[in-house]
Amino acid sequence: MMLGALAAEKLEESSYDGVTLRLLLRFIRTCDSTGLIDKTQKELAVLLNTTQPTVSRSMKKLLKDGHLYKRGRSWFLNPETAFHGRSDQHHEAVARVPDEARLLAVVKPLRPDGAAG
Repeated sequence: MMLGALAAEKLEESSYDGVTLRLLLRFIRTCDSTGLIDKTQKELAVLLNTTQPTVSRSMKKLLKDGHLYKRGRSWFLNPETAFHGRSDQHHEAVARVPDEARLLAVVKPLRPDGAAG
């Protein structure tokens, strides 16, 4: 698992409540290389001993801050926040993040030879 430096800095500066922080840490710990969050908000609420509306508010905070993003109805952990997998998978995952969800201003894709583009 890799935690991005910018994401760590944003976490240090955040004033997240306990549920929001616990939720993000759970995603960092459990998401695979796709970043897909495979639990419903209701399931997450039960796991965190809280309510679904509280989980919803926390996920919206994490979305606003760029740690999560949405594609259709699915939620994903931003690979710039944390990533499980190989470096080539990481670059592919970052390329799938919508521009509005990017933590970094510029993300250069790798060329086929593995160098930054």
